[in-house]
Formats: sequence, structure tokens, C-alpha cells
Amino acid sequence: MSTASIHITRTAIALRPDQSRVLLRPFTPGDARRAERIAARVLSIPDSRVVPLLDDVLAEFSRRHQNICDVFRSGSNR
Repeated sequence: MSTASIHITRTAIALRPDQSRVLLRPFTPGDARRAERIAARVLSIPDSRVVPLLDDVLAEFSRRHQNICDVFRSGSNR
């Protein structure tokens, strides 16, 4: 194994996220067994917790993703 070194020069350039360019990607859980476990956990959430959790999710993502409710309803990425 080679242990070649590289030269790095610091600059004043800073990379920052651009919220207008964030993409919403579909979640793929992997195998069917993992998807079943995730679905079971979601379905086990008491009804009294569903609306507060959804409000939290919308508060977190709606600033970065336009029409997030429409994306959730359609089940796909636009």
C-alpha cells in the first residue's frame, strides 16, 4: 500500500449548502424484511402522536422542499 502524501493549501473559499437546490430523494429501505419492520413501527404509532409527528416533519422539511405535502401524498419525487 502506498503512503504518498498530498499538498493542501487552505483558501478563504467556504462551501455552504444552498437550500434552493436540495433534492428530495425517495427512501429505499433495502430488503423486504427491513421494509416490513419499518412499516410495523410506523403503524404502531398511537393516533394521538401522528399529527404532532407530521407537524414536526413538515416544519423540518417544508423550508427546504416546495410542495412537500404533495410529494408525500403522491409517494414520489417530483
